[in-house]
Amino acid sequence: IESPEQIQAKTKNVSKKVTSKVKAQLDLRGMRYEEAELELDNYIDQALLANLIQITIVHGIGTGVIREMVQKKLQKHRHIKS
Repeated sequence: IESPEQIQAKTKNVSKKVTSKVKAQLDLRGMRYEEAELELDNYIDQALLANLIQITIVHGIGTGVIREMVQKKLQKHRHIKS
């Protein structure tokens, strides 16, 4: 059995500084559904890591498929309020 000192000696503190410049707006106009979904997922992750308080997602008009996907994803995401 290892003592707390032995365990402490084996652990390392790892920190990563996020220095990316995430824009406050994502434009999904003209994208296919799958492409827009992937872009949205990646953008939300980046925005959260950058501690953005407010973002804007532009989905365009079209048939409304992308708009519905965006709304559903945002409603289900636990870090997004409205």
